[in-house]
Amino acid sequence: MVAADAGSGDIGPFYLGSGHWYNLREWEEQDLTTMLKGARACGARMIVGSAGGAGLDQAVDLYYEIVSAAIKSEGLGPLTVARIYSQVTLDWLRARVE
Repeated sequence: MVAADAGSGDIGPFYLGSGHWYNLREWEEQDLTTMLKGARACGARMIVGSAGGAGLDQAVDLYYEIVSAAIKSEGLGPLTVARIYSQVTLDWLRARVE
């Protein structure tokens, strides 16, 4: 398995809740493509956690787009790619706090 936690360093709660992207997209593309090529070369599976730094659903979708583009441009397919969402709603969080 080739794995990485794509979470951020400790940049605080404001950023994590802001929905803003932490790194330049080009950095993410390079890292994910390098990982994917390495995983394919040795027959391993690739797992990336905490997509985009905060793991928001929109970041999971963006990582999916980046990985899908890398698969196509690098001729690495066919592959099965799973997206696992973990973002909770504000209502869900409020209910737990109450």
